[in-house]
Amino acid sequence: MTQVYFRDETQHQVSAAERALLVGVGWKRAASISRNAGGEQGRESLLELMELARSAGAEIAGTVFQVRD
Repeated sequence: MTQVYFRDETQHQVSAAERALLVGVGWKRAASISRNAGGEQGRESLLELMELARSAGAEIAGTVFQVRD
């Protein structure tokens, strides 16, 4: 959806998409259970979340990922 704003007698189009900061967490202990590198499952989850957010119309402002004990 595009909204039109008027300022100083000029027309500006502004995107009305919601912006999202996506946060993912991976667990070190999961690596020994699943034989994956620490946090790999969490990163895959974050990628899936990015796809879901985009399909919902969000603009991805950024992502943060952290591996925890």
